[in-house]
Amino acid sequence: MSDAEDLMTRLTERFGKGVALRFSHEFGGVVLCVPGRAMAKHRIAEAVGLEVMRWIVAEFGPNRIPIPVADDKGWKALQRAARRAATSGLEAPAAARLVGVSQRAIHRHRAKARSAKSLKGPLL
Repeated sequence: MSDAEDLMTRLTERFGKGVALRFSHEFGGVVLCVPGRAMAKHRIAEAVGLEVMRWIVAEFGPNRIPIPVADDKGWKALQRAARRAATSGLEAPAAARLVGVSQRAIHRHRAKARSAKSLKGPLL
């Protein structure tokens, strides 16, 4: 089980489905940087509360964890939307949140688009 899957499973078990959904809605699709100590003004604490943040830091910090997206969109539609978002000019975190995919997926789509453009150059 990956850190992300373990985090989401244990978060649900300890704090309930509502907290886990709120956490996934807020951070899903991005690589979350879990700090070494809990802070009241941190975006994790502001999203799900300081008690939850303290637990996340104690169990998983400091670490970078890709948080899965909690959504059941169709795969093909999701991929089309990710391709459009990747080439829209938005920064990767914003594009990832907009579509509901990971930043890594946005970067992969951008790399494919750049590769396709370079292959369409004039023939000699």
